[in-house]
Amino acid sequence: MRGIMIVLLLASGVGPATAAELAAVGVLGNSGVAGHSLVRTAPYAPSRSLVGSAARTGNATGVAVDRDLTLWISGGDRLNRLALNGQLIESVPLAPAGSRIDSRTFVVHRGALYFLGRLPKGERALFRLPWAGPPAAAQVVAGARLPASRADHPPLLVDRPLRDSLGLVYEPDDTPGQTRIDLLDPDRGAWSTFATLPCDNPAGATVREDGIVFVGGRFPELTSKSAGHNTVSAIAALDPTGRMLRGFPVPSTFKGASPVQYRGDLSYADGALWELAWYGTIARRDRNAQPAPGNLSLGGPRYDLDYPSQLVNIAPGLVAITSAAPDSLHLARTGGSQPLEFVRRLGCLPDAASVGLSPNGWVVVGTPRGVRWWRWDDAPDSPTRGSSQLRLVTPGVFDGDRYFALARAGGLERPIPCVLEPDAAPVIGLWDRKQVPLDRQAVPMAEPVSLSVAPASAGTSDALAVDASQRQLWQTRFNWRAFRTGTPEWQAVRVEPPLTAPTDAVPLADGRALVADGSAVRLLARDRAGFRQEWSFHRWGPGPEEHFGPRLRLAVVGSVLLVSDTTRHRVVAIDWTTRQVLTQFGATDQPGRDLDCLDSPTLIAASGHRAVVFDSGNQRIVKLELSLR
Repeated sequence: MRGIMIVLLLASGVGPATAAELAAVGVLGNSGVAGHSLVRTAPYAPSRSLVGSAARTGNATGVAVDRDLTLWISGGDRLNRLALNGQLIESVPLAPAGSRIDSRTFVVHRGALYFLGRLPKGERALFRLPWAGPPAAAQVVAGARLPASRADHPPLLVDRPLRDSLGLVYEPDDTPGQTRIDLLDPDRGAWSTFATLPCDNPAGATVREDGIVFVGGRFPELTSKSAGHNTVSAIAALDPTGRMLRGFPVPSTFKGASPVQYRGDLSYADGALWELAWYGTIARRDRNAQPAPGNLSLGGPRYDLDYPSQLVNIAPGLVAITSAAPDSLHLARTGGSQPLEFVRRLGCLPDAASVGLSPNGWVVVGTPRGVRWWRWDDAPDSPTRGSSQLRLVTPGVFDGDRYFALARAGGLERPIPCVLEPDAAPVIGLWDRKQVPLDRQAVPMAEPVSLSVAPASAGTSDALAVDASQRQLWQTRFNWRAFRTGTPEWQAVRVEPPLTAPTDAVPLADGRALVADGSAVRLLARDRAGFRQEWSFHRWGPGPEEHFGPRLRLAVVGSVLLVSDTTRHRVVAIDWTTRQVLTQFGATDQPGRDLDCLDSPTLIAASGHRAVVFDSGNQRIVKLELSLR
């Protein structure tokens, strides 16, 4: 950990000029530690094994536990092997290069790990990684050609071996409304049929220790028992010969607003049958699939599990749970009035469009999959303190526990305002929906990437936003008491000279604004036409390291401006009143993974003596602290 002694001229919120040290004090969102154990995952690619919003946010992943009690999950284009403390042990690539994992379940069979994936041109394939010997790459299983299934419902692996074979559950493309379970001997490449069910949209299958097979899907024969639905999500149970057990199928725990909202992934672990569905809901049944009253966990709103996919046993009373995208998994204890007590989040943060830090210690991160909340003092492997599926598109502003930002919602073409809190449902739009439709609340910006509000003055402040696609600065007034934008509505602002590549804007208490525009920080002052430039600052000396790169993000605390300089892998602290560079964190042009290094930092937020920066290359949030002396 590196700290640099500096003299800072700090205004409100930090204190008078004094000696200080700027240093990294920890990370959030990445369970690895400094060195080679940081967890990373490849950028997401569209996944056809999911539906709705989940299909746009990543590739599904299962989880497997080996004899060393280490965990294997998807890293997108690789397998990540994690220790139970969250550290990355190794990453194993896929062959051929360009293949991607897309498998809601992983299966361990005959000393090898099996999973489904896609080849570089998109064809589905079965992959195998032998656990004996040094792992070089996960290879396609030769001769294991997958049967043709419905394009919108790809085949699923039964999560445990079935009659000493791999089980594949799918709806054939030539016989809709039927579900087949086929068996594959991966060593011989021979397929055989285990069972055919009157079921569509098969969702998952799992095997009990005595060979009983549970299958989740939608069963038309139960239609009459469910008013308002064409089919019913249910669970079937088959004996080891493939015959349906008496009393099955039985309705699922989850009803949902419509059948498509139920996915019905099934896992048998810790002596119970688990149903995994949308919105992070997890239900525990007994070993005979009978309901266990009260044993329902709403994991998604709190624990970053918007779409759980597989649950496996690690030890008695301890399970691992994966979700729709390969950035994280969770460890949880079983038992109690709720079935799960989440204790650890293992993984990383592949992307972020919003980062915020509140004066009372909340850290909020908007990812492509939703919004995640932590506390400042949380450890790198801490479960999130709150979560929602809302897609933030800009940073925002805090008032206590409330966070105001712009978000994408539903099928709206343009973003709308929202207010979030850690343990509360987000407020989408800020007026009565019965009187003002959401589409009328949408902002006029096509691609807003920045939103910031000046400190409060008589209850109202200037709010500025940057539209990257239009290279335009927008402004409105912000009402702190109502905690929303007011009137007039958002208006485009003229800037002289015009902006060329704006990425961020921060309004100041005196009405001026600091704007990141390409490789320069510009101070703008108001005039009758909008804003005019007072100065532009892009270098502070003759050396090649003494100028900014082309992508900047900003945070201001008093007279200190923190500039996240993405391509030069650093955060630069400046006294913007004198344009004096005070210090920097991170080595110029030297990306690194240790705690005193950054790799392509982007979003940055600050409050008092603290700051957080999204270290995008290392897929983590780095906590920076200004220690006054």
